[in-house]
Amino acid sequence: MPTIRRTVQLALIALLLSNTVPVSAQHDKSEAQTMSVSDISSAHHNNSKLNDVMNRAVSMGFIKGDPDGNVRAADPITRQELAVVLAQALGLTLDKSVSASFTDVKSTSWSAPSIQAVKKAGILQGDATGRFRPQAQITGQELVTVLVRATALAKQEVQGDPLPSDWKGASTWAAPYIRTAEKDELLSEYQGENKVKQGLVRGEAIGMLLSAMFPETRLSVIQSIEGKQIQINGVIYQISEQVAGLLNNRNKAVLAQAGIQFKSRNHTLTEINGLEIRTGGQEGGPRKS
Repeated sequence: MPTIRRTVQLALIALLLSNTVPVSAQHDKSEAQTMSVSDISSAHHNNSKLNDVMNRAVSMGFIKGDPDGNVRAADPITRQELAVVLAQALGLTLDKSVSASFTDVKSTSWSAPSIQAVKKAGILQGDATGRFRPQAQITGQELVTVLVRATALAKQEVQGDPLPSDWKGASTWAAPYIRTAEKDELLSEYQGENKVKQGLVRGEAIGMLLSAMFPETRLSVIQSIEGKQIQINGVIYQISEQVAGLLNNRNKAVLAQAGIQFKSRNHTLTEINGLEIRTGGQEGGPRKS
């Protein structure tokens, strides 16, 4: 009996020794696991933010998911996809009968009407060779340029001011647009990376667009009132009867460049939640869509 007990004890000791890992190795393994969990958590958080942005755009009607309902927030966004989003967001008129303006865009392409519309509006142009590069990814500095044009802001031409550190390495042609975006806080509600010369993903691009044109906390800017239309952050809205008593031609001089928080539906302004009268503003002309 003592012999059996001793044999069992030796077996247990051998088993324990065989599963023993050096303390340093245990620490390394634990640290590796911790880093992995942290990375996964960060990636999940980022994807969650991107999805939230995309879902807001879906609710506003200028983004649609695929047939399975996926918004593909982490997928790259191309120039032709951005053209379609901009045309929808700005409510630009699409003419399917117009021939393509670029050598690399077929008139029968699904994106051709939107590309023509944003070109006509002066928002998104081609290169010097007459190409639009529809399949190319849009970069951070390109999108800031587009958003300054879309919001109808006056470009800041001051050359001496250094660019913010997070726009380091931006091209010379993009610098005035970046300074304008910084001055007017166009990206104040954007939480992603700027990706100066890198391609953006869909969620990042839409996040920048929403911050510039449809901010939730920053006041938007009234740029013009003409009849029953009002231009805010570059977007033209119809003025509903509920707010026509305030937003009309009689008040357009005092309301020029005023700050406003509002609600809209299908490009019709239906409710005013906040208004800040600003003096010394210059009334901008409406952009025709």
